[in-house]
Amino acid sequence: MRNFAIVILFVVLVGVLTEPLMEIAHVITEKVTLSSALINSSRAAKDRSLDYYGVRDIDAVIEQGRFVAYFAEAFEDALNVRLTNNQNNRTLTFVPLDDRRNTIQVTLDFVVSDNYFNQKQTRVEARLESFYKYKTAYLIRAHQFFGSDVDYLMVLQRMYIISVRN
Repeated sequence: MRNFAIVILFVVLVGVLTEPLMEIAHVITEKVTLSSALINSSRAAKDRSLDYYGVRDIDAVIEQGRFVAYFAEAFEDALNVRLTNNQNNRTLTFVPLDDRRNTIQVTLDFVVSDNYFNQKQTRVEARLESFYKYKTAYLIRAHQFFGSDVDYLMVLQRMYIISVRN
């Protein structure tokens, strides 16, 4: 009987110890998914929104409205989300269509400057913020009990320098 109690205690302890490790694995997976969606959406938007008349003069100027539209379209397709708010082509708010993640907010900053060769280049700074939605039962209960005190904010920042080389 003593050995049976030790086995039960061992199983409970292993479950309690592996639960946070599984949540860490879920967090890493979610960050990788969001990062790849941000990178791929930015790349697709860059390719489609470059001003081709400027490329002829070796200037990399993008049309911000087109960039934001193409970025939002690719981001929606990548993560199964829907764009609900677009503030001045700068702050985009995406709401998920399924129950896998929370609301995602993407902030895009555009800076056009000259490089060393007096050619225009565009720098796009993208910042993604989203609260993580817990996946394991213990942490879901903890989040329900403690509320916003245990929220985990995921922040991803990327900077893209768009230039044309001859």
